[in-house]
Amino acid sequence: MKKLFLFFTVLFLILQASLVLAADKAQKTKDLMQTFESTADHKKFQALLADFNSTEEVTRACLSCHNQAAKQIHKDIHWTWDAKNEKQELGKKVSINNF
Repeated sequence: MKKLFLFFTVLFLILQASLVLAADKAQKTKDLMQTFESTADHKKFQALLADFNSTEEVTRACLSCHNQAAKQIHKDIHWTWDAKNEKQELGKKVSINNF
């Protein structure tokens, strides 16, 4: 009986600690997001006031102002990751499914 009580006590403490850490992480994420507020009110841009029918139209509207975005995103880790080991080479540049 004592072992069972000890087990549940330890389990409770672990769960409690997990909740505290999760709440702390959520607050840190919220604080971080507030530091990256936009420097522009995108609701005021004429190009964004249209009724868009596709994601491609939205992308074109964004790129009308963010004209270097395509070049910048191709330098991002999503497009440049690679990994090598003694048996194979992995990464975007050698992937068949290169989405």
